[in-house]
Amino acid sequence: MSFGTYLLKPISGSFADRFGPKKSALACAITGGLGYGCIGIISLERHEIGFFELIITVTSFMCVGIASGLGAVCIMSGNVPIFNPKHRGRVVGTLSSLIGASPIVVALIYVEVVKNRKYELDTFFFSLGITLSTIFCIGSLIY
Repeated sequence: MSFGTYLLKPISGSFADRFGPKKSALACAITGGLGYGCIGIISLERHEIGFFELIITVTSFMCVGIASGLGAVCIMSGNVPIFNPKHRGRVVGTLSSLIGASPIVVALIYVEVVKNRKYELDTFFFSLGITLSTIFCIGSLIY
């Protein structure tokens, strides 16, 4: 996932420059939703993971990473220009902090939901995919 997030972020930035924040947010919603959905499907299987499942899992995490990187670029490029240049550094710092804190929030939700056996792992990933897709679809409507 980190590979898709950090190493492919220049490609995500180019995509956002070329297509704008609205289409970028929709691409993020689709890519992230599909990635988490595939991870959820793989986690439904209760057997050993073979080569095919491993390739799908790695590809799914890459999709999630690409969506994460594209989402961060989309959030920055869509929101920073609307602020006064005098305060843009503060805005970028705040947005970066919020984006950086999101894995902590997801980890806390995971511990509460999955570790405490309220839901299974597949339900967690499906819910995460639906939530991510919904948020970015709403974001694409704003732009």
